[in-house]
Amino acid sequence: MDLFDGNRKLEEVIFTGMDYALWSRHDIEGAFTPFMMLFKDEQRRLHRVVSAGDPNEMFEKMLQEDTETYDQIVMCFEGRVSHNGEKHDAIIVKGFDTSHPKGLLFVQRFRGKESGEGFEKLGNPALYSREEKLPTKLVARTSNKTIPEPYITGVTITKDNGLLRHTWYVGHSNASILSNIIFDTTLNIVERKETNFSGEIEFKFVPGMLKIGEFEKFIFSQLRKQVKKRAEVIQWENSFSKSLILDFVFEEEPEENKPEAASEKSSQPETPVNEYAGMSTEVLRGELRTTLSIPWAKNSPEGARRIAAMQAELERRSASSSTQVTEPDNNKEKKWWQFWK
Repeated sequence: MDLFDGNRKLEEVIFTGMDYALWSRHDIEGAFTPFMMLFKDEQRRLHRVVSAGDPNEMFEKMLQEDTETYDQIVMCFEGRVSHNGEKHDAIIVKGFDTSHPKGLLFVQRFRGKESGEGFEKLGNPALYSREEKLPTKLVARTSNKTIPEPYITGVTITKDNGLLRHTWYVGHSNASILSNIIFDTTLNIVERKETNFSGEIEFKFVPGMLKIGEFEKFIFSQLRKQVKKRAEVIQWENSFSKSLILDFVFEEEPEENKPEAASEKSSQPETPVNEYAGMSTEVLRGELRTTLSIPWAKNSPEGARRIAAMQAELERRSASSSTQVTEPDNNKEKKWWQFWK
């Protein structure tokens, strides 16, 4: 069942709002300030509500006084919910597409920093309602309900010890979207139960597609914790006596642009460094093949430099090896919001 009726944009903004609410709460010892995200075309506005009253009333008042017409509206605030007979702190998120008279309400339980045990998401987001009344006028619109599909491609490399390591290149402008892709890809690998899988999965983020800040790093750190607590992951680790290792490689500033690197360059003679000399031929061929498959690689100076360096090293070795290119399992009917299940 598609909770969003094919409205991928509504999926994106709801879980972006939820992630931002979790981020707002993770390092404080009290309720975060309720906020509302307003989306128009590709623009987003964030409004916080500082009031001791019902945040829903304040949200509606702000919308009544606002003359702008929005495409999507997301409201986030903190509350308490019952779970297995106990009360839990929770993020409450309401999401609306203004072309539809009803919105959705999701709840995400969490344990706050004030518990003394550290901040942690508890369980998965739960859909509480599909009948939330649209807090503004209904708009006749069929556009702005889709999102660009995320980019993902990968290689499976056989290490010198015969074990497999999976490396994936992923890209999208939204960290919440990418976290789902990474989650789904990781579970697909675990569920294959490859006896020669080392447990190592590396996700390299395509440069220029996602701006990496503290918020984005928080999302992926929470993702790593969630993956490690999945029953199928725990079962795999116990069955094979191995540990699942997720490594996230974010885009970094080139060394030559860093102040300390520039200082060293001016004071020391240049010595060519072969950054691929330490790789086995098999790993190097896999790295080259993956880089060549990335759309931006050939057209960027850094990508072209890497390709040329790898090709030169392979020519020097005059050796041959192979890798297996893998693609995501697209046969599973799994929607983006199901990441949270």
